[in-house]
Amino acid sequence: MKDFILKHRAAFFFIIIYGLSLPFWVLQIFINDTNLPLDIPITDIFTAFTPLIASIILTYMEFGKNGIRNIIKRIFDYKNIEIKMLIIIMLIPFVIFITIYTILALFYENDLAEYFKINVIMLPFLFLFFLFGAIGEETGYMGFEYELLERKYGNIKSALLIGILWAIWHYPSMFEQGRDLKFFIWGTIGTVSYRMIYVTVFKRTAHNLFACILSHALYNFFRSIFPNNDMKNVLIELPEIHYSVIMIVTIIILLIDKINEEKARR
Repeated sequence: MKDFILKHRAAFFFIIIYGLSLPFWVLQIFINDTNLPLDIPITDIFTAFTPLIASIILTYMEFGKNGIRNIIKRIFDYKNIEIKMLIIIMLIPFVIFITIYTILALFYENDLAEYFKINVIMLPFLFLFFLFGAIGEETGYMGFEYELLERKYGNIKSALLIGILWAIWHYPSMFEQGRDLKFFIWGTIGTVSYRMIYVTVFKRTAHNLFACILSHALYNFFRSIFPNNDMKNVLIELPEIHYSVIMIVTIIILLIDKINEEKARR
């Protein structure tokens, strides 16, 4: 049985994730308001760590304790990120949300600036909240699953496969939050697109796991402080703006990456 699981560990990775997440998806039906950032269900705090758990289980089966030590080491390997790439990682979500803000302010919400509700004291705790969540997800998705798939399918196909399954994994929470069909469609497009950004970051940092964790945390952080009020959240009401910007930025990043690859070959 062990040999069979390890032979098909890329598939079992998602089987474990969905299997561990299922009880929490059922539980969240009976839980109402959570007061968490982005209005996420409280059970998402636990499901966010299912990719990490899946990677630990499968890595331990293959490499034992040494494999687990390597996972922990890679999570905190921030020293090997070049300053240039660190700046780019921080700029990507900033550019995305500044662009979204500009479009919304010009064409949809003239009073958008009035929605800002930033508690400066809470910002470090908010970032840490999303950082821990990103550790739970990216350690599995990029540190384990992507590296398995990349050998067989390459960058784009691997990003698409993980991105689609990752998007579907968000559906129960989106349903619980009362999102409509338009949000599901655009949310899927945006989720798959951002997975391609993570893959590009991963590739350009020599498979540095912390780079992806940071990128993921920063996106959620900026999204959580985007202007909104108790009655209105334009990112939810206009997902076509939010996620189309992400899609366009992703295409630009992929084109730049392709151009850099061609220059390197010359």
